Amino acid sequence: MPPDPYKRSGSNSDLTGLEGLSNRLTRDLKQNIRLIKDCPVLSDAWCEMADFVGRIKSITDIEAALPKEDESQTMWEGDELALRYVMEEGKLNLCLRTLVAFRESSYGDRTDNEAKDCHDRSYRTQKLDAFEIGMGGLLRNAWAHDEAVQTTDLPLLVGYVAGVLRDACENERMNKEDITQRQEVSSLHYLRHLCRHIDRLPRFTTLAKDERIVERVVSFLDAHADKLPKDDLLVACQALSELIDSEDFQTFEEQYLPEKSGDRLATFKNRFLGPFLDDYDTRKTIQPLLRQIQDLNY
Repeated sequence: MPPDPYKRSGSNSDLTGLEGLSNRLTRDLKQNIRLIKDCPVLSDAWCEMADFVGRIKSITDIEAALPKEDESQTMWEGDELALRYVMEEGKLNLCLRTLVAFRESSYGDRTDNEAKDCHDRSYRTQKLDAFEIGMGGLLRNAWAHDEAVQTTDLPLLVGYVAGVLRDACENERMNKEDITQRQEVSSLHYLRHLCRHIDRLPRFTTLAKDERIVERVVSFLDAHADKLPKDDLLVACQALSELIDSEDFQTFEEQYLPEKSGDRLATFKNRFLGPFLDDYDTRKTIQPLLRQIQDLNY
């Protein structure tokens, strides 16, 4: 009998090969996640970590884009294996600490002597960019999940966001071309993820008040709204709106929003909120912010 031209030759071995490849990739992913550690910025170990963190971030991007059977499914029920491994290995808060150390080093802006483990300025810049974009993106994807938010060192994260936004009003990093992947914009997304869970994070509003988060966001937008892509600007406005809508803000408004910040906020609708007002669903997500601006203008 002649061979069937439509029959896949060696299909069993093909499947076995694919399964083996998948297992190897999973092993490599887990090994890289285990290698995430606290080490000096721009040391050899840190530069090596910068490379594989970028690869992990790319995997989390792909997995985050996969269709979900149920939008309410948890991280453990979905297909985001990379983030699940980060959580299982207890690396989430360690990742945050490495990001804090990165910022405290002025985003790696060290002298040549301090950066002696890196070879030259171009190499050094490449590693700094890879770490910032890789680790920042990994954590942005992680904090989209309630499970990750609930296990995060909240005081450290809120303090970090406040510091990044404060620094952004004093340096030139917002002039970078890829600003949407930088910490100044990623921090707006971190804050938005926290605000989405505001009712389940009883300490968050107190921390936000102590770290003057509303003031920080208002000052940041006052200085840089024109540099933000529309989607990132909306994220910032939604986070601000959710904070304004909180019971704690309504009780301690003067502590959250001093007069100078209120004067700045009062100008936002006319300056840059226009593109969000035509669509009903979008407008609804910033309604408390619009109401606050209206009150400030009366």
